[in-house]
This record gives sequence, structure tokens and C-alpha cells, in this order.
Amino acid sequence: MPDRIPLMVNVRERSVTCVGGGKVAAKRIPILVEGGAIVTIISPTLHENILSLLPEVVWEKRKLTQAETFTSDILFISTDDSLLNDELIAKAAKGQWIYAAHDAKKSDFHFPAVLEEPPVSLSIYTGGAYPAYLPKIKSILSKALHEANVHNELKILAEVRQMVLNHPSLSKEQRTELLRACATDAFLQHPEKDQLLMRWIHEKSV
Repeated sequence: MPDRIPLMVNVRERSVTCVGGGKVAAKRIPILVEGGAIVTIISPTLHENILSLLPEVVWEKRKLTQAETFTSDILFISTDDSLLNDELIAKAAKGQWIYAAHDAKKSDFHFPAVLEEPPVSLSIYTGGAYPAYLPKIKSILSKALHEANVHNELKILAEVRQMVLNHPSLSKEQRTELLRACATDAFLQHPEKDQLLMRWIHEKSV
């Protein structure tokens, strides 16, 4: 059984304490900020890529004292002091999510590679097997999405979904059945999709 499951997480208004302001923080913290997290960074120095986020993030320009503990929703640990990192993990608050840059096994979550092909967003994770292979996987998936005409089909289905969900004569079960039927090749590749959908709706609603 895997010890990680894929999730899409809403971090809006979640508090984040980031200990360390180097390269790892510069790579990951902007993602949390973009997601609406409230970020405080504790570090005597700050990577130039994070400086551009000020004052959107709070920077406490100082060293961390070993006695400190934090109650934020997320504790982001990215210092180069492994002993300090492990002490922070040991003193983590109950229910606090930990990201430990120095040891992936001690993290509660990871940042997967992301392929953005709007409206599709795909997360890719190799389980640490070989991260440098991720760009090739992204290229393969991007090509497959375009070859399968996914973007155009989703555009069609978005319109279909609104029509089905807003139809007053259909029950919840009937809407579900229609939406599933419309997601098949039989519908998407039909030369007269609009007429076919209207016929299906009529048959369900009579």
C-alpha cells in the first residue's frame, strides 16, 4: 500500500511558517502564495526570487532559536542544518503539516511536477525514483492530450454539462446518466451531437 495519495489541496488562508529562505523556499513558497496561503519566512537572508514577493509574504529577518515552536497550519522546513530541521519536526504541533526539504520521508506532502494544459491540470510524481525524468513524462502527456483532442472535447462537454444540469425536466439520476453518456466516444464523435443530445434529453424527460 502506498504511503502517499494524490490530492488537490486548498491552501487559501492557511498559515505557513517557512524556516529558511534559500533555493528550496524560492522554488516552493511562490506556489503556496499563489494558492492564497499566508506565509511567514524566518531567515537571516532571503533568496532574490522571494524578495519580489514582499510584502505579500512576511519576512522575519533573523535566526531561529532552538526553543521556538510554531502553531501554523503548515511548517515548511528548508534550512541546511539537519539537526535543527529534525528538532523542528520533533516539536511540530499536533495536526500540523510538515514539509521537510532535507528528508522527503519526513514530509507529510510533496510538490509534484505539474502539467498545465487548461482546463486540464495534471500532477506527476515518480515516488523519488528519478526526478530528472519528469520533463520527459510531461512531454509525453502533453502530446497525448493534443493527439486525443482532449481540449476541444472538454470545451464541448462544458457546454453540454451546463445544458443538462440546467434542464428543469430532468431528475438528478437522469442528469448523471446523460453526462456519462456524453463523455463517451459514441457521443463526442457523432456528426450531429446537438441533435443527439436533444433527443436523449427528450427521451429522458417524457
